[in-house]
Amino acid sequence: MSLNNHAIYKTFIASAPITALTLVKLDSDAKVTPCTASTDNTIVGVAQIGGASGDAINVCISGVSRVIAGGTITSGTNSLVMPGTGGKAYAYDGSGAGTQIIAGRFLPNVANTAASANEEVEIFVSISLGV
Repeated sequence: MSLNNHAIYKTFIASAPITALTLVKLDSDAKVTPCTASTDNTIVGVAQIGGASGDAINVCISGVSRVIAGGTITSGTNSLVMPGTGGKAYAYDGSGAGTQIIAGRFLPNVANTAASANEEVEIFVSISLGV
């Protein structure tokens, strides 16, 4: 059986070096730059490729994508993820309710029910304000 993730992609121009599979946000010129904090409210999705400033970067803005984890993410405990340092995905902790941004939902599988720092994991990209 063949499945399609039905992900949606958009191409942006990078305003800074971008690492593949990291969360990116828009800058004031509508170019993408790596996310740096859980409160990045202009996040657009996950960079599918890396590149230098000025390069065209394909970004998953909705749907299933791989992303680099910034720390421990555990199925059932931390199902939501937020952006953080280096554009990595971190477990949403809710400590900044109303200011933290949810980047998506961790998608565990039988081979990967938890993630650790710098591990590639799958998420469903769905940007929203945390509560």
